[in-house]
Amino acid sequence: MPVNSTPAQPPTGRTETTLRGISHAATFLSIGCGLAGLTGWFLDHPALRSINSQWPPLMPGLALGVILCAIGLMLQWSPRPQLYGIGHVLGSIVLLCGLAGFLPEYFGFRGNWEEKIWRVLAGVHATSLPHQPGVTNNSILILAGLALLRFEHTKRIWLGPSAILGAILLALSLFGLLTRFVLPAEAAPGISGLGALAALFLGLAFTSAHFESGFIDTLKADNATGIIGRRLLILAGVLPPVLYLLQLHGGAPVGDEGLEQVMFITVAFTFTLIAVLVFSLHRLQRLDADKKRTEEERDRLLHRVQHQAALLQQEVSTRTNEFKQLHDRHRLALRGSNYGVWDWDVLNGELVWDATLLQIYGLTTATFTG
Repeated sequence: MPVNSTPAQPPTGRTETTLRGISHAATFLSIGCGLAGLTGWFLDHPALRSINSQWPPLMPGLALGVILCAIGLMLQWSPRPQLYGIGHVLGSIVLLCGLAGFLPEYFGFRGNWEEKIWRVLAGVHATSLPHQPGVTNNSILILAGLALLRFEHTKRIWLGPSAILGAILLALSLFGLLTRFVLPAEAAPGISGLGALAALFLGLAFTSAHFESGFIDTLKADNATGIIGRRLLILAGVLPPVLYLLQLHGGAPVGDEGLEQVMFITVAFTFTLIAVLVFSLHRLQRLDADKKRTEEERDRLLHRVQHQAALLQQEVSTRTNEFKQLHDRHRLALRGSNYGVWDWDVLNGELVWDATLLQIYGLTTATFTG
């Protein structure tokens, strides 16, 4: 009978099942957003490639990158390890495309690679692609590609590499959506609302795919660690968006470069808060685990001492009963043989007789002088 060499997986709890369902749903939603953007470009339908007609459209390069990363993430769900390599190839392609767009834009010259690829895919008579300034789209591709490349190496810890990169992607896309809702299109032409939404779903998929449920269980705990964790989580989730909105309403630098600088700084601040949250909760959980382990060791030692004391008490009681029985047998033997017992204290020069010996010689305690 053949033996299955695949190691048995640990049982999946309710929290892990919920997180896996969220990851799957977010993956399909990101694919839907990417397909909608590509369909809008192929059909020349502005409503499909941007949520609002006044907003910048989702560029084909970003849409295709999101779809490839989502497909690569779906391949990681397969029980066959052979498909993981295909996911790595897709992640490498997305990462290289992101770097190919990021570096020219960052150093001030356009590589125009997206336009060339679009012409190859859609034909020479296809709609020309508008130039979206800034590095937001390429940053999304870089983060998504890195998250997909690091997915298989993710360990069962609170935040693995894939979850960390997904959280950064999630924060970046969230601030992109806030920018799109608050500022007019001409103030930030390099941020697409549909692109930010697709990246939001993709970041959520990466974050929740290997998110260890111990973090959630720690937050739900009714002890001091859970209370502190919930407060820090609320702080990390509310404070950065509020600060970012205040900067946008308070006269943040106009233009893609200034907005992206503010957005990246806010993302870094958010990631710092998340890191503090995770580190603090992990430290508190370790302290709680050490405390629990110490209490268990104390209880075990106390139980052992109580067990030894009970054994000692039982031994003393047994020896006492044996001594009493021996004493009674000796007394009965002396009485039955009509013998008395005397004791001579040599040091003090005293002679002690028992009652039987006194009776044999017709003496009493008062008349016996020793």
